[in-house]
Amino acid sequence: MKRNNGLTLIAVALFSILSLSMVVGVHAASTEAVRVPVNAATNLTQLTLHPTQDLDYGSFRWLEVEASELERLRAAAIPFSKVEAFGEVHVMGFSFDPLVDGEPEIPEALRARTGASGLALIQLVAPIRQDWQDILDGHGIKLLQYYPHQTYLAWVSPSQIERIGNLPFVRWSGQFHPAYKINDTLTGRSGPVKNIDVMFYADGREAATLDELRRLGGRIVTHHPSQPDRAFFNAIVEIDAAKVPDIARLDHVLWLGFQSPIPVLDDEMSDQIVAGNHPGGVPETGYLTHLVNLGFDGTGVIWATIDTGVDYAHPDLNAHIVGGYSFPGAPSSPPGNDCSSGGHGTHVTG
Repeated sequence: MKRNNGLTLIAVALFSILSLSMVVGVHAASTEAVRVPVNAATNLTQLTLHPTQDLDYGSFRWLEVEASELERLRAAAIPFSKVEAFGEVHVMGFSFDPLVDGEPEIPEALRARTGASGLALIQLVAPIRQDWQDILDGHGIKLLQYYPHQTYLAWVSPSQIERIGNLPFVRWSGQFHPAYKINDTLTGRSGPVKNIDVMFYADGREAATLDELRRLGGRIVTHHPSQPDRAFFNAIVEIDAAKVPDIARLDHVLWLGFQSPIPVLDDEMSDQIVAGNHPGGVPETGYLTHLVNLGFDGTGVIWATIDTGVDYAHPDLNAHIVGGYSFPGAPSSPPGNDCSSGGHGTHVTG
């Protein structure tokens, strides 16, 4: 009798766990996020919605509702924009909704160590708010980078990751696995590779990370801060391709890929995407036609060159430069006298 009761209790417990998992999964999969303009948000009171999230961002309301409730919004002629794939996390080579799909299947050798401090992903239930930022700051959690959607990279300890999971505005948190770090430009490479670009979180210990790369057999060709606040560094490393997984397993490493020694054009594609110049989803080079179609032809536009070394007497510039300005704390020279400092401003303005 005791054995049967025990089996019954176990069966009931398992059924309850499975049922709860199914409910959570179905709920997560069947909800949608929408933005409702603030001038239309007052009309929401006429509907009996049951949003999982209802947040006021000033210019819009963010609602997470059951998918079936979208039709009620449409029927009531309430304008809204659906946030596509709002629950998906997009990190290099991987896209997954952690509440619907779980984490991606990756080799055990490329999974992060459990119970150790390291890089982690924190997904919020909606776009970040200042009060949420303040709470995270209070927990000593610094957000380092953004990933779609509503997901941030942070360096956390095991105790911090546990506290994060209890915050009401956190949808999901998980480790940043080594598998997320390796760019496909390194796929299939073998033997010594002279130019592997390794980006890592400095955390005041950039020298220690460089030493770790050397201990793996790497030769540091060069290294430099990735951004002005020196939170991240990039190191160009010469190392055997077989060591790529070992580099990815270094706790502070964020990304690594092949850095071609051949100069390439950079950022033009990104510029065209931002400018909206991508018919058929393919960015086009060249701005003039696109800008003219948008109604921008330079009329009424004033350019400012924020640089040193402008030759105000240059024949191509003297008819167009109308004056200069010296910013507080910046070294300056009288107009016409600062070309000797390098002439870079003349080049940029030209």
